[in-house]
Amino acid sequence: EIIKAVLRHDYDLVVKTCEMNKVDLGSLLFGSTDMHLLRKCPCPVWLIKPKKKLEFKRILAAMDLEVDLDAEKMDALNRQIIEMSTSLSQTVNAELHIVFAWFALGEELLELSDSKGLEKDVTSWMEFQKNESQRVFDEFKATLDDFMDVNNLGKLQPQLHFLEGDPCEVIPSIAEEKDVDLVVMGTVARAGIPGFFMGNTAESILSQLNCSVLAVKPEGFVSPVTL
Repeated sequence: EIIKAVLRHDYDLVVKTCEMNKVDLGSLLFGSTDMHLLRKCPCPVWLIKPKKKLEFKRILAAMDLEVDLDAEKMDALNRQIIEMSTSLSQTVNAELHIVFAWFALGEELLELSDSKGLEKDVTSWMEFQKNESQRVFDEFKATLDDFMDVNNLGKLQPQLHFLEGDPCEVIPSIAEEKDVDLVVMGTVARAGIPGFFMGNTAESILSQLNCSVLAVKPEGFVSPVTL
């Protein structure tokens, strides 16, 4: 019914208090309604952790820069994340962290006993992936600098983090390390795939966060819920 209201009235944002784990009130647990909204709501969803003051001193923007995904769609999704995180940071004078987590596929092959003959090829492949990730990150930094200049956001001085590791581990870890109050992230990597409403990476990250979340969808996302 919430999603139907969004579709009917063309709302731009849904704000909801998220549910708490009944066993451990110190941790965040998204309930059934929360997960339905995160997966299927066509507009951004802001889930606010209860029992805390509405103060956002530190905001983390989790960038989705996978080099194998559609570049235009990823740019559009990342632009939404940056627009929202910078706007909020400026409004509440919050410290802004922008995180790009990357990891090289195939590293586990080096640990196999029969991989000695492949060591050179695997190492070369790993280096290629690292260079590609660095290239994408450098391009993102240049785009971010232009965005900050055009919108007069120079005072924000966001802290950029280019971190090696599985995003499922890196994002929750740095959110806890920096005592982040709000994570802005995308929940769907690819739009237009029937039945594919949330990426495994996003779902894993969300299950580990202990702070409020502002989740956005890529352009072209079509909700399975209809009027």
